[in-house]
Amino acid sequence: MFKKSVQVTIPYIVYWTLGSMFIGIIVAPLVVAMPENHTTHYTHEHKKMNHAQLDAGTTPPKVKVTAVADAKSGWNVSVKTENFVFTPESINQAPKPNQGHAHIYVNGKKLARLYGNHYHLTGLPRGEHEIRVTLNADNHAEFATNGTPIADSVKITVE
Repeated sequence: MFKKSVQVTIPYIVYWTLGSMFIGIIVAPLVVAMPENHTTHYTHEHKKMNHAQLDAGTTPPKVKVTAVADAKSGWNVSVKTENFVFTPESINQAPKPNQGHAHIYVNGKKLARLYGNHYHLTGLPRGEHEIRVTLNADNHAEFATNGTPIADSVKITVE
């Protein structure tokens, strides 16, 4: 019988590599990045949310949010907390008293998690907007006192 040997030389490997890269460059912009799936994680309006709550106990944390227009663009949001520690290293773990992260909402819709005290907010259309920040445990439950979430909000007007 015939034995056919296939000889792959360096130029063919280079051609295949370059061809694959070329196809990737063309196809990559056509692929739309999928947004984070929040179907079970609070992207709906805040007033309709059914967050799990975690009683903050006898020494609840406090939060105060302010927003100042940035000189170049957007808004600088400052989140000051008392009796609360941001713990990004333990996200999605069992809750511990007065530690975790914050959730930031604009007009009732969750924008992001906060793992620190500052956030630069851009892209808001003209008009009045409410920025709301809640304090959340590592398992995402809202800290609450007597059923009221520990949160603060501020209204801004984009000119």
